[in-house]
Amino acid sequence: MGKKEIFHKPTAKEIMRGRTEKHVERGILEALLEHHPATEYVSININGVAGQLIPDEFFHPADGNPRIHSSRTEASRKFMRHANEIRFPRYTNINDAITELTQIDQAAHKTHHTERYDPYTRPIWVRLYEHAKNDYACGVSIMPAFAQSTKRKIALIECVDGLMLFQYAALFSPIIVDNERQNAHRIAQNGAVASAYIPSRTPKQARYKIKLEGIPLANNPRKLAIATTILPKHEGCTDTDMRDERYTLADGKENPFIPNWDAHSYAAYLAITRAYQTEGNRVPWKTFILPIPSPLMCRIADTLKYDTLIYTRESPEDKKPQYRPLNNAEREILLQQFMHQPDKRHEHRIGPDQLLWMLHRDPKLTEPYFRTLRDAMQQRQTTV
Repeated sequence: MGKKEIFHKPTAKEIMRGRTEKHVERGILEALLEHHPATEYVSININGVAGQLIPDEFFHPADGNPRIHSSRTEASRKFMRHANEIRFPRYTNINDAITELTQIDQAAHKTHHTERYDPYTRPIWVRLYEHAKNDYACGVSIMPAFAQSTKRKIALIECVDGLMLFQYAALFSPIIVDNERQNAHRIAQNGAVASAYIPSRTPKQARYKIKLEGIPLANNPRKLAIATTILPKHEGCTDTDMRDERYTLADGKENPFIPNWDAHSYAAYLAITRAYQTEGNRVPWKTFILPIPSPLMCRIADTLKYDTLIYTRESPEDKKPQYRPLNNAEREILLQQFMHQPDKRHEHRIGPDQLLWMLHRDPKLTEPYFRTLRDAMQQRQTTV
């Protein structure tokens, strides 16, 4: 099994082939958790869930004109760019950030010894999701505690896809990391700069160079505040260049130039962090600022990608229903709903504690969490 098969996105016919349909209109999360992937696929009738998974506001312009209706593709892109996100704590100045983040650092040292090796930010993300009220969030965002005041944003599906790319590289095509020489005082104040050469998911495509600025290396009170400023920069990835272009809504006041993290930059962040850890510096790992998916989240993401279809009529003129795979916005919405805390109305939500990686509970991040990676490993072992 090669790179093409590992990262292949199946079509509706490929998902349906040789399996029976499990049709749902309600109880979508329950159906996704309880289906049998070897014999079943899940088809979601979106006419049973208010017409679509993506909120209706993203199908219409900002003025709410009901006569103008965007396509599903346009609505998906608008949702991924402009939907509300889960927000990492904002700080008005560097001193407030250092004070609060130092308290988090000290609290982490008082936890059970097996939890001391998890990133300090893990309990922050768990707490944020436990108190989140917006079912239709898209990813998470971080505002730098100092320096450039433009927020950084990443969708959960990009975290998942980035972890898959990192694991693929660990198993088949090691990531090359280049740590640039820098002034020690500047590193202590603003973090370091490092680059990683990430394999492309496209066959026969050259590696992409991803540079990260603002990586905390010094074990000082500023380290977590510095981590909020990490900024990814891409070289040579046309897909990322296109998605980085962000357009402000007609009535919006947000900055259109928000640097979005993607799967490549997420994989680079993991690789650079691991390289420093191998050299004996654990600060980049302990201050890892983004959510890390657990094996359970990756299994759910596999289900959404390989076992789930949307059953719908794209327009009233369609005589027959159509089946299609989930797009990025629909995958993100369902992952976010799993991340919220379960309650009496939503018993099949799982919550962030189980869906975010934890050292003493989950396998190493270099082990394959994904279906196609495990298949490729088994095939390689059989061949050998």
